[in-house]
Amino acid sequence: MSWKLSKKLKARLDLAANQSTSAPNPAASTPSLLISTLKFPGILTVTLHEAAGLSAGDDHYRELFGGYERNLGTPDRPSYHQQYYLPYAVLDYERSQVSIPSILGTTESPQWRVEHGAAVKFDVSRAAAELTVYLYLRNPKAARGSSQDVSLGVVRLNPFDGATGSGPQWLELQDGTGRIRISLEYTHVENPTFEPDGVEFARLSITAKNVVMVRKKDTQRRYARKTVPAAELVSVSEGARRRRRINHPFIAPLAFTFESPKGLQLYTPFISGGHLFYHQRSQRFDVDRARFYTAEVVCALECLHDLDIVGWLKPGNVLLDSLGHVVLCSSGLFRSQKIRRTPEYPAPEVLLEGIVGSQSCAADWWTLGIFLYEMLTGLPPFYDDASPNIRDKIHSQPIEFPGSPALPPSATDILSKLLDRSPEKRLGAGGAEQVKGHAFFEGIDWQKVLRRGYEPTYKPGYFVGIFEPHGVDPLAEEPQEQFATVGFSYTGEQPESRCGTVSATADNLWWAVEHGDLDLVKTFLPKTTNDRVTATRCLGLAVDLQNIALVNALLENGARCDFEDSDRPPPRNRRDNGCVFNDESEPKEYMPPLVRAVVHGNLELVELLLKHGADVNVGYHSLEWDIGSETVGFSCGRVVQLAAELGHFQMVRLLLENGADIHLRQPVWEVKGHACAFVPRGVYQRVIAGLRHTTKGLVR
Repeated sequence: MSWKLSKKLKARLDLAANQSTSAPNPAASTPSLLISTLKFPGILTVTLHEAAGLSAGDDHYRELFGGYERNLGTPDRPSYHQQYYLPYAVLDYERSQVSIPSILGTTESPQWRVEHGAAVKFDVSRAAAELTVYLYLRNPKAARGSSQDVSLGVVRLNPFDGATGSGPQWLELQDGTGRIRISLEYTHVENPTFEPDGVEFARLSITAKNVVMVRKKDTQRRYARKTVPAAELVSVSEGARRRRRINHPFIAPLAFTFESPKGLQLYTPFISGGHLFYHQRSQRFDVDRARFYTAEVVCALECLHDLDIVGWLKPGNVLLDSLGHVVLCSSGLFRSQKIRRTPEYPAPEVLLEGIVGSQSCAADWWTLGIFLYEMLTGLPPFYDDASPNIRDKIHSQPIEFPGSPALPPSATDILSKLLDRSPEKRLGAGGAEQVKGHAFFEGIDWQKVLRRGYEPTYKPGYFVGIFEPHGVDPLAEEPQEQFATVGFSYTGEQPESRCGTVSATADNLWWAVEHGDLDLVKTFLPKTTNDRVTATRCLGLAVDLQNIALVNALLENGARCDFEDSDRPPPRNRRDNGCVFNDESEPKEYMPPLVRAVVHGNLELVELLLKHGADVNVGYHSLEWDIGSETVGFSCGRVVQLAAELGHFQMVRLLLENGADIHLRQPVWEVKGHACAFVPRGVYQRVIAGLRHTTKGLVR
């Protein structure tokens, strides 16, 4: 549906349309206008056509892409490999983000097509939102899963500012060279109704409490639907009024609401990158990356405090979008204060005064200090396995700073001032400008931060998970303000879900094993004994480290030596063409510990694992590690064959003495996306002959 236009304006638009051409000249284009007086809500359609003059910088470009440049694609059938070296675009409108790969042209002059998803629809409820188009070029020399894509530039515009054109138009790139041709069209929706039957549920492997991802039928945009039970609601109209006042680049907007007898449904754009602290996985961020995230959170807090909104800053509310920028999500404005949850490590005054009505701006700055400390050191400053102990530590434990690696003085200073137990003396008590002016943020251009002008060093991949809080909150057993999160790849493909989730305790145990901290391993083990797969994976890691003490600790606390066949997730196999198998099932993580011990040639570990019941005939798949200067021929085989191939003859005898059967058939993993590789004939003959000879020697 469309809107009514005055005769004078209609004549002006008709004249502009008649003068337009099918292929506008980059130097001159006279599009019609999107007028700021248009009615809302409606649908904005953005269509990408082509770009010209793109460059990543001459020297840098040649270094990264030398030898990969080519004229790519044909109008009929561009191949995946051709498309991989073409730029892709990410469209962002009200934190709804869509990735669109170009399919034709060259790296400097890519082309998009409507039939390949180049026309994207966004829901519009107000005229103040900015449309941003980012252009990137993949780095073909970067390892898979890395985030080293090269930014080619960005276009920022408000479609309804009275100056932006509709129809095809060329726009100059900012922070880059070249231009891009796009079209904008707006359609007003008369008497919109947005009810549960107006959306279709998208498939997710996991959802958070009262949160589900939905897809709006007419625009195909994805939203997180959070349900606030009726018993927890405060004034819906006042909450909605205050919530809609929030218009900030680092806060997820409220797109739609629907009230029912069961409660209130809140629809916000689905933030696809996952929770910020999920990406940390109990390890440190470097100082620059921590500063980047903290600066974006500071800007979000400044906006919220200006609107007299406090208490939003909780780890479960801080997510990353697909580009790696921070986005805060919360339904707190619609909840009674008696129901609102505190942060994991609340400020001392919050603990003293109780939960109700105790949050303040100063308490939010304390929480920011908790966040920054965890990002820089790997753990919160008052961490303890028992919640009551956390309370005591918040009140009395001095702030300590780990010495390896040493934090810069500006970091320790800002942490000390943010974590001052006196709210009146705490950094930020005088407003956000106090925090922004600290030496830790020296050199930060805060206007550039607000423009999202700093390029994130990390772009999230594909993540599915629930944030699991741990702290003093008595309601911490329930997920707090959670959003099930799914990321997407920039190829436009929606990745398939992976099996299982990883709990915070499992992450902690993995971190402790990885860092060889025996005391922490013993602390986290009791919490993980019921997670058989995690315990076995950690045992494999300890074997890789060849740490006998850690291996003993895990075995003595019930860690099993072997996986079950169903433990390892099957390959995702997205690009399998029937001949080439693309195994992305993380085979190293599910390699049996006994196999790892043989790879390392550690006889003591082999004996220890056998003593604790390791399967002497265990099979394995996808062993593609390089051993010295050679590659393993038995990439799918049994452990005794591997020991023989590597020339570990004492291990071979030990395995045979413990019941290894050389006559068993090769293991076969019959899942789509995996094909057990053939063993080279020469390797097979040498190994089998050696095993038979050794067996005869044992019989005698």
